[in-house]
Amino acid sequence: MIRVEMSLPEDLQRLYASAMQCRTCFGPSSNLTRPIIDLPQPRLVGSRYFSTSPRLLVVMLNPGAGTDTHVRDNRRSVELLRQFKDGQATLQQVFELQRSQMSAWGKTPGRFVTFYTRATGKALDQLAFANLALCATGKNQYPSWMLRECFKSHTRAIFSILGPDFVLLSGSNTH
Repeated sequence: MIRVEMSLPEDLQRLYASAMQCRTCFGPSSNLTRPIIDLPQPRLVGSRYFSTSPRLLVVMLNPGAGTDTHVRDNRRSVELLRQFKDGQATLQQVFELQRSQMSAWGKTPGRFVTFYTRATGKALDQLAFANLALCATGKNQYPSWMLRECFKSHTRAIFSILGPDFVLLSGSNTH
């Protein structure tokens, strides 16, 4: 497979870097707890997304919290997210790590990638993904106030930067 490099928009990199500092939903008045992957998680923008027509953005509810079955991958993710937060890694590096791990995502490994590429007829590198909530929670709880706050503070701007022609809302709670 030939890999096509892309340059991510600077405003997308800045937005995700800014979101890495957010702790709004985990304050003292919140009953939400941090999971294993305890930082906001940007979601993959395929290397050919911006040159693909039509552009398709897949919107999901939340990122994974991380499980004990994927300890090594979780550690690598947290380490790289912390480096990105501290300005020592790029958003492209975060996406490259995610892409290498996506085949193991979900309850049935391999289903995530296969589901979205078959359903859309597009290669993974032609798709962009985003979550309504950028952070996972310890008990997989996503109250409506959290989703509204994250959308208002971060996700709406991600949609604007990505400029999709179509948006696929994945899951009934995302609707």
